[in-house]
Amino acid sequence: MHGYQVRLATTIGSPIFRPTSFIVKWHWEGLNRTISPLRSNGQCGQPGVEWVGAVARGSGDTMNTKHLSSETDTIDTRDWPWPLWGTAAGILGAVGHLFSLQRPSEAEVASGAGVIAALERGPYHVGIVTGLTGVFCLLVFAAGWRRWAAVAAPASLAGGTITLALTASAGAMMLAYGFKGALAIYLTDGMDEGTYPAESLLTFFMIDDFGAFISWWGVAMAAAAIAWMALRERSLPLWIGIVSVLVVLVPVAAVGITGLPGVPGLIEPFYLVILGPALALTFRRAGARVAPDSATSVAGVRAAQQA
Repeated sequence: MHGYQVRLATTIGSPIFRPTSFIVKWHWEGLNRTISPLRSNGQCGQPGVEWVGAVARGSGDTMNTKHLSSETDTIDTRDWPWPLWGTAAGILGAVGHLFSLQRPSEAEVASGAGVIAALERGPYHVGIVTGLTGVFCLLVFAAGWRRWAAVAAPASLAGGTITLALTASAGAMMLAYGFKGALAIYLTDGMDEGTYPAESLLTFFMIDDFGAFISWWGVAMAAAAIAWMALRERSLPLWIGIVSVLVVLVPVAAVGITGLPGVPGLIEPFYLVILGPALALTFRRAGARVAPDSATSVAGVRAAQQA
């Protein structure tokens, strides 16, 4: 009965074969991260299979190296542009609630329902269209994170948190930007103009005042998880972690000291604008380094299978 071990090391190199084990060394931006999760020929819980961390020991004389090689084949080093969906989400989101923001005078706001007469439907129409488009981009960005984390950091709790936080923000944004659409159709010149009195529309105006800004808290929480992955787990560049800490601390300090909840809407869109190209460039460079070694590594695993 022979035991077999499969693990991924953290330095550049080619496969090294030993009588009872083989090691696949793979480099991913020098970040000390596992490239792909490991699975054995059996199922967890079956007799003769013991799972210890990322190492599986099987009681048989052979191991499913075909599965391992096929899994490494799924890593497409050309698929690096997906973080740019985050940049698109940041730009569209900023247009949706910052650049389309209306600023009535203090006297108009103090008049109560009278402020509705001072509002124009055009900016709200722009806000709902760009906002919802940004939500779509944010969801694609979240899906990209989920796929990347499943391969590059399968054991990372922070990696899973990022996807959940971005998805939570996307859901909140649908509601927040949706209220802009309500104002776009009920205000003067809207398709349902005159359906409700100004006193009723004042509720939409008040919700819109902070709604879109608050909806970006999920992105701030995702930034906290990104900071952890960069500073603690070393799976992302250090400077990304430092920037992420800053964009988290500012809104947290604001809400903790004053109770002001809308600061993430002022910061996080521009954080995504910067984060997208930074990640794309990082993954592109990593892919360029991994690509020459990948063919050698997979070929080595297949040679072990044939042997």
